[in-house]
Amino acid sequence: MSDSNDTNADDPASRNDELVSAIRAALAPDASSEARTSAAHACRAILRGLDPAPSRNAAPSTSTASVLAGTPLGNALNAISSIPREQVLGFLVTGLRAVLSQNVPTYRARPVSARETEGAP
Repeated sequence: MSDSNDTNADDPASRNDELVSAIRAALAPDASSEARTSAAHACRAILRGLDPAPSRNAAPSTSTASVLAGTPLGNALNAISSIPREQVLGFLVTGLRAVLSQNVPTYRARPVSARETEGAP
C-alpha cells in the first residue's frame, strides 16, 4: 500500500484498488507473512467501510421488557418472574400430577381379526 503522502491518498477508488491488490498479493501460494498481515488489515478496512453508520436521528433500540412495560402481558410476566423457581416447579409438578391422575378413558387400538390380515401383503 502507498503512503498517506501520495496525491491519490484521498481518492476512494485508488484506496479500494490498493486494498484489493494487497488481498490479491496475499492469496499467492508463496505470499510472505507481511503480505498476509497487510491483506488482513485491508479486509478489516473494507469491512469497516461496509458497516452502516448509526444514524443520529434513529430511534434508540428498545428492549422487550421496555416495550411490554405497563401492558397486561408485561405485568403478568413481571409477576411470574418474581416467583421463586422452586415454587414454579412445584406448581408444574402438582398440575401434572392432577392431570395424569384423572380417570379418563384410555383409548386402545382396535383388535385386528384374522380375516382382515389375510388380505394384507
